[in-house]
Amino acid sequence: RWAWDPFNNPPSQTVPPPLVSKAFPPGVRTPAARRAPRRGKDAGRRRVPGCRREDDHARVAGGAGALGISAEGLSYKAPEESAVRGPHSTVVRLDLERGGKPLEALPSVFIKRVVPSDLPERAPSKWLRDVASYRTEINFQQLYLGELSARGVRLPKVHSVTNDGMEGVSGVLSRAGTASDEEVMHAVMACKFIVLSENVGNAGAFEQVLYMDRPRMERTIRHLARLHAATYEDKAMLEKAKVDMFAQGCYWSPDQRNPAEVGTLPEVWGKLCEAFKGEDEELFSRPSV
Repeated sequence: RWAWDPFNNPPSQTVPPPLVSKAFPPGVRTPAARRAPRRGKDAGRRRVPGCRREDDHARVAGGAGALGISAEGLSYKAPEESAVRGPHSTVVRLDLERGGKPLEALPSVFIKRVVPSDLPERAPSKWLRDVASYRTEINFQQLYLGELSARGVRLPKVHSVTNDGMEGVSGVLSRAGTASDEEVMHAVMACKFIVLSENVGNAGAFEQVLYMDRPRMERTIRHLARLHAATYEDKAMLEKAKVDMFAQGCYWSPDQRNPAEVGTLPEVWGKLCEAFKGEDEELFSRPSV
């Protein structure tokens, strides 16, 4: 039985001594240590991302509880072809079954697993930037997703969010520039995040197409407009979001872009308006546009 064990760190597991390098202070378990070759009966076996085989009904029941379904007879498969192992996380689809048959009420879910000690090595300054992004994503899902959904924004449902080490990460982020590399690495290597979320492909809830026809384009624009308008002039939420997430648009904020790129915006916008003015001449003739 596959148990819900996102962090691959059961109490009974024997952890080998940490590998030490100049980039990682003593006591910090490095990504290289987590990638050490398997030995014994596990040699050559590819582990499903974020899971380990264990007869532990309590863990299964806990995972089922997060999904709002009974754990009785519940099992799942994690298709290797659905796994995506990137520089920042591992994502895999879980196909849920009961009695060997797909679960009709909830055929599948997605798990996203962010464990820095499993990820490629990088400098402490880069880790600070990246864990700030991870924290922003987790805070959005825990603190804002429900409220935005209640305001009519269609967002993937998040069944459960688990974070470990958030306090340490927040501490070094609040002291960015003054925290030592050792403090940064200890905090980063101790944090772990996992999100169990809706598979938006279930029952055709969403579709992915290369080219959109007009009805699809209109639905997409309406969805984006609803997303951006949901917090319009909500000063209390926006002020809170500045603390819980990023205060500005980060990479996409104009002051973060190459000045030469920003300088070409009027020309590019003019070409865009010219290309689409046939769709709505009144709209594209407005001075404000």
